[in-house]
Amino acid sequence: MVSLIPRSIPAPPRPTAPDYHHYVTSLLHRRWMRVCAWVFGVCFVESWLVTTKRGKIFWSLFSAAPAKAALLWIAMLPVLIMRVQLVHLGTSVRLSAARDFQHIVGSFKTYATGLSYMFSAFVFVLTYMYTSEDKDQLWIVVEPKFSHERSRLNERYLYLIFLSIWTGTIHTISHLATDRDRIDLPGVIIVPKKDKEEELALQSEKKKDQLWELCNKQGNVVLQRAFRQSVITTLTGMFAYLPFRYMMWRYTLRVARVFYRISNTPEPYNWPVGFMFYIRTFWITFLIFSLWEIAQSAFHVYFSMEPLKDGKILSDLSVDPNGTLVTGFRHSRKPFTQACAFWELLYITFNKPDRRKSIFTDIDRPIIIFDEIKNECLAVLAKAKLSIEHKDQPVTHTPASSPMSFTELTSPGAPPPMQPIGYDKGIFKYPYQEMPDLVRQWQTTDGSLFGDKVSAKLTPHAPDIKAAKYRMGEEFNSVQKKFLESTAGKLFRQTVERKTQGLIPNVKLQVNAVAALAKLCICALSEDEYGIVRNRIGEILEGFFDTMDSLESYIKAPGIHWTDTESERDEEKVTAKLKEPKELLDSLELAVKDIVTSYRTYLNDLNLSVKVGKRARQALEKSDAA
Repeated sequence: MVSLIPRSIPAPPRPTAPDYHHYVTSLLHRRWMRVCAWVFGVCFVESWLVTTKRGKIFWSLFSAAPAKAALLWIAMLPVLIMRVQLVHLGTSVRLSAARDFQHIVGSFKTYATGLSYMFSAFVFVLTYMYTSEDKDQLWIVVEPKFSHERSRLNERYLYLIFLSIWTGTIHTISHLATDRDRIDLPGVIIVPKKDKEEELALQSEKKKDQLWELCNKQGNVVLQRAFRQSVITTLTGMFAYLPFRYMMWRYTLRVARVFYRISNTPEPYNWPVGFMFYIRTFWITFLIFSLWEIAQSAFHVYFSMEPLKDGKILSDLSVDPNGTLVTGFRHSRKPFTQACAFWELLYITFNKPDRRKSIFTDIDRPIIIFDEIKNECLAVLAKAKLSIEHKDQPVTHTPASSPMSFTELTSPGAPPPMQPIGYDKGIFKYPYQEMPDLVRQWQTTDGSLFGDKVSAKLTPHAPDIKAAKYRMGEEFNSVQKKFLESTAGKLFRQTVERKTQGLIPNVKLQVNAVAALAKLCICALSEDEYGIVRNRIGEILEGFFDTMDSLESYIKAPGIHWTDTESERDEEKVTAKLKEPKELLDSLELAVKDIVTSYRTYLNDLNLSVKVGKRARQALEKSDAA
């Protein structure tokens, strides 16, 4: 007899969902190419402003404006590559401005940014000088007026080369001081339900509006920044050139003699900057700064747009949309990808009912999609909560102790002096009683009576160590506090605002996670066919309440450092500076209010813990009272 053995073939394992980061990278590449197209258009316009040099065979091949625009675009290419490599979300500040300066000096980002701008300005200036007329005398040598004279080295050429490096230095300082690499994603706009054609038309119109913002709103700002930096560069460039003048002349002369037959003048003979040449340098720097500022504005506008591709959210391009979206939440080391994923989740919960419903019904996985989304949202909140709870504990309202330390000298525990035998019986007292009182008092004691009477009339000279220590510490702290209150001391203040920004650098990430998770809980009442969400409400509310408690404790006592003299003088303004915790706390309170209001009739059936149930009913009473 043959036993019945099941011959069913197991279902093949579910394929791994495509990584969300691949779609973000593709989107960024497309937008980077559009920024490059904008920059090429600006280079084409500026190529008409560069004087064309005639009579040279080499340059006649590139005399067309597109060729010159391409040459200028090549000069901008390192800036565009650097810009996309160093982009970041949120703030990146340290405890004080001095710590920021220390980090900038030792960071690779600083030198990469500076070299990119210097190379760009150097190529632009070379292009400008080579395309100038011979009468302008901007190339490396100056032709002689008479046949018997030699050509000589042109110091104008040296000055313009130095000016290009100085221009890159000035813009690097401005770039790092204002944190131009930072971008912020826009908020999610709730749009009414439309068909596909209307939605695509809406997205197209939105892009046109953003481009119009680039041309109109950013135009005045770009020109003002370019003009201001040009004035600073031309005014300071002459003074910065002086220490390097003779050195540049000597080394350039050695190299130029290899290729040119020039005079051996050991030193420059006149100052190269006249009034007209000064105007020319201002025009050159203005063109360079305008090109950089327009590129910066185009980059900011395109990379701050909503993460949509052809009117679609990125996960819709995947064969497994929900699985791909979950992979984006886990890219904590790629903040831009993670921020786009949470932005998309919030967009789905408000504007995509079909995708939102699929989150509740997608259960054919080892871990259902809603649980993965819930865990990732709560993990982001837990990270912010952990940062706040494990913050540094600086000394509040009290300066650090004085660096001068004193140690009080204490005698060792020696035994008391030995008393002679029979001392208590008075055998050492003088036996005669008929003597003067003063002599008798002196001789009937141990001899210290007279010394005590004399020393009592003298001023004591023993120093008070405790008083001296306290007085010197107060003087040191007074000088230290005056320095911190001054303008120079502002660089060393560890303000509560900087501290808070370091704890929660990108608060929009947590706000989007809270709003999306709350919206999913509310919509689950009508869209969750399997009743999955109602069993997780208690865990979600508990995570919200724990984070709220940590935020409230931090807002009440943020731990003002003793160097933050401004916050010590006016403690009422401290709460106003805590923007990130207040914004996150407001979003949590709104989310709790919406959830408990929607589940009003089901609070007793949600298996909430005693603590969570009590807090939920209090929130419901507060909502009803409002």
